[in-house]
Amino acid sequence: MKVLFVFGGLAHYLIPVLNRLNSVEGLDIVVALPEERSKTLGNGVYETRKDISFKVVRLQEIKSYYGKPAFKGLVSLIRQEKPDAMVMGWPYVLAILFYPWLWIACKLNKVKLINRDIPFNVPKYNEAWEFYKSNSIELEFDEVHKPTNSFLTQLKYAFVTLSRKLYFNMVDAHVFYSPLGLEIYESYGVNRKDMFVSYNSIDTDSLLAVRDKIIKDPFILPENSHRIIHVGRLVKWKKVEMLMEVFEKLRSTYKDAELVIVGDGPELESLKSMAKELKIEQNVLFTGAVYDSDLLGKYLHCSSIYVLAGMGGLSINEAMCFGKPVVCSIADGTERDLVIEGENGLYFKKGSAEDLYRKLDLLLAQPELIKQYGDKSLAIIHSKINIHTVIKGFLNLFNVIKKQPFTLVYKSPK
Repeated sequence: MKVLFVFGGLAHYLIPVLNRLNSVEGLDIVVALPEERSKTLGNGVYETRKDISFKVVRLQEIKSYYGKPAFKGLVSLIRQEKPDAMVMGWPYVLAILFYPWLWIACKLNKVKLINRDIPFNVPKYNEAWEFYKSNSIELEFDEVHKPTNSFLTQLKYAFVTLSRKLYFNMVDAHVFYSPLGLEIYESYGVNRKDMFVSYNSIDTDSLLAVRDKIIKDPFILPENSHRIIHVGRLVKWKKVEMLMEVFEKLRSTYKDAELVIVGDGPELESLKSMAKELKIEQNVLFTGAVYDSDLLGKYLHCSSIYVLAGMGGLSINEAMCFGKPVVCSIADGTERDLVIEGENGLYFKKGSAEDLYRKLDLLLAQPELIKQYGDKSLAIIHSKINIHTVIKGFLNLFNVIKKQPFTLVYKSPK
């Protein structure tokens, strides 16, 4: 079976998953990517072309007449590669609705269409208007989304909702990062039998191997039971500035407290200036972007608590691989499958610095609870969500749509 994936970019965490799928007996993976870096990628998302075992095809990305990016030449690629299935996500999946010949080409060539979604920022069908009216959309760049009852706004979001209802039911199957998608898509009329969950994960095998290695080494930083760590791009929706404000207040109780900020992005200089203004620059370490697993593991290993103050996702998986308790609020929906309140982490009220302070204070005061939560995090990675559950989720999907009994058997090396 040949599967064509359509992506706006190849983030480093996708490569191990696609490599594993390409290594499964009976599966061949082809990936369509834009010729240049796509605007669909978030600011600072790290892409790489290293260690790729699957076929990559570069296509021209254009701005479609409906305002979203689309690929030129996708129909020709389908005819050339003859995939059995094509996996697309937002916004590229819109093309099957607004460029009907793409949908027709898939039908003529017997290509099964699969929509891959988190889903994030997708309300239930009967709750869509209230969702948009109440300004519930999470925007990476803190763009202004003002609630309004204007006719044009009503028309815009009615069109968005109708478009979703149409293309949701034009594809053959849906695969989600989280079970949350099942109920949401069912409200748009999608049959439950056409929906699957793959979860989302980094290469947990690799990170767990790194953990096994570095726990025998000395800490990269002096031992400190009050060290907090954040990992992620330094963009506004991560709300690192709120974390720094909370950290400054925590230091009145925990004089030795430290904050490690791993990441880079447009907010870096502003955050450094903020650290000076708050007089905490000696207690905050900005490491810059870290993509080396060993180095990232060392920073996580010597820290006590992982905090995600704003939006995010896979950094939670990374922290849990190193046995860290997690404190977060709303992320991208996947956190609900990873962080269990009172077992391996705590949730704080979205946007509330006061509640974040309370949750961090509660943990920092109880080292034994930090250890207990951290052990549970590691257990969840081992047993519930890891790279193997992602692969099995996709194989389950492919089994059903192709009616081919795939098993997790890897191809013999050539």
